Amino acid sequence: MVHPAGEAWSHVGEQLLEILVVQGVLLIGEDSFGPLSYVRLLPGHVTELRTQTGCVLYENRRDWTETADDSFALAGDKLDWHQGMVPGLKVTSLHQGLTKHTALVRWAPHTRFNPHTHVGGEEIFVLEGVFCDEHGAYRAGTWIRSPHLSHHRPFTESEGSTILVKVGHLQIPA
Repeated sequence: MVHPAGEAWSHVGEQLLEILVVQGVLLIGEDSFGPLSYVRLLPGHVTELRTQTGCVLYENRRDWTETADDSFALAGDKLDWHQGMVPGLKVTSLHQGLTKHTALVRWAPHTRFNPHTHVGGEEIFVLEGVFCDEHGAYRAGTWIRSPHLSHHRPFTESEGSTILVKVGHLQIPA
């Protein structure tokens, strides 16, 4: 969602709101959150949001089904990146639930990941570069939703990629 310079709005909804700052700066109170910042706002709390210079946000609203945490925000320039499961991956966890996980993953050029299956599904939002699997090549701005028990072999080519990845949160059929 694009928010023009000077815009102000409130989160008052009855759903969980997750925000990833893609471009620009999001202001919450006196705190500023630049690119790759992650904000998680629980339902039932009024939060004032604004931008002075404009920003592009990935926003995800959904019903609240987890145990109660507090709302929180992680500044993108202070994220703690760790070595991923294969060489060429750097990962920073944004939120970890019992069966759900949200993370940012940086893929170096020519990185290949192991074939795997996602219990509870997976969603990917490509932030930079080109993310690939055997089904296609996905450029920055692409959102990919893979259902429960979907299977793929992700990789990058010469550009590398940075992605937001959410796993385990899609409804599992009864």
